[in-house]
Amino acid sequence: AKIAQINDRYQEERIVFAGDKGMVTPEGKIDLFKGATLALFLNQWREPFGLMLFEALRCGTQVIYTDWGSLPELLSPEFPEFMVSRKRDKVIAQAIEAIEKIANLSEAEERALRRRCYEHARRFTNEIMTERYVRAYYWMLEQRVKQDISSNEP
Repeated sequence: AKIAQINDRYQEERIVFAGDKGMVTPEGKIDLFKGATLALFLNQWREPFGLMLFEALRCGTQVIYTDWGSLPELLSPEFPEFMVSRKRDKVIAQAIEAIEKIANLSEAEERALRRRCYEHARRFTNEIMTERYVRAYYWMLEQRVKQDISSNEP
């Protein structure tokens, strides 16, 4: 009921509050992202990866995100203009600035941004991430073996 009240209040502004974790079905989430201009990801904790964020990007939806956890490393090289401070006294003002940037894009610029989002998210598929983790594990094992060998040398 609370989400319905929030959505009724902001319906004219085309703002949808999707709720907390588990409030939207996976299918509903995809439809929501595909129809969205942007998604706010203003987390206040050290996000280790941000799966929802990449789901949005994969649908071509730009994400405004905080400079916290892994998000700057994952996104700032490609989308530095949409990173906002996690500090409570700055986050809302900076998010509004980022929203205004997106709202003022031409149709061609918005299409290009959606394409950039999609292309960026493609670098983080299950297959690619699994391959990267396996390579990292092999590298760590190799380093450990080298360390063990060198520590056993006379």
